[in-house]
Amino acid sequence: MSGVEPGPDGLRVTAVATARRLVGGVRRGVLRAVLERSGETSAAVRLTDIGLGREGYHDYEPSGWRSLKRALDGLEIGPDDVFVDIGCGKGRVVAQAVRRPFRRVIGVELAPELAEQARALVARQRRRRCGSVEILSADATAWSLPDDVTIVYAYNALSGDSLRAMLDRIAESAARAPRRLRYVYVNPRCEADVLAHPHFRLIARRGGRRWSATDPRRVSIFDVGA
Repeated sequence: MSGVEPGPDGLRVTAVATARRLVGGVRRGVLRAVLERSGETSAAVRLTDIGLGREGYHDYEPSGWRSLKRALDGLEIGPDDVFVDIGCGKGRVVAQAVRRPFRRVIGVELAPELAEQARALVARQRRRRCGSVEILSADATAWSLPDDVTIVYAYNALSGDSLRAMLDRIAESAARAPRRLRYVYVNPRCEADVLAHPHFRLIARRGGRRWSATDPRRVSIFDVGA
């Protein structure tokens, strides 16, 4: 300890930081109370524990409670938009997406047991505003993206060759049916691989003044097209 007492400015900064932490904690608590009462989504799941461990496939870890809001803020969302969550897990993000006026919402999950939990969670949502919702048990590296999808959301779901295969499937859809298609990459730990893809163009980064691909709160947004 230096023995030096913080000055007024230091005290104000400390007070503001403390207040922000308290507000953030209350906000997370409210979201947890609203969504978790419909079904548990917080506990991580190792794919090896359920017999699905594969190279480049990441274990289930839920998006943050505010990740979807942060990801979609500033994007122009209309009634014709179709939203897909790649690696939807237990359905935390899908359950929030159905509360928005998308034409339809799709969750894609490799593990059948997690997909079933997501279906149960979504079925219990009372404030649904989307036109329709579907949870699929499918491998995103081989799954053909529907040609009406306009927003693809992914929370650090894949890496390496598996990630590149998924990006190829998205790019193929954009080539088949040219349209405004955005890839919303949350917790973008493998952003370099997306930047290297010839059909993905970075248009925005969000999440703080000091952007870092290793911060799970960060979001990278790409346009997809030829």
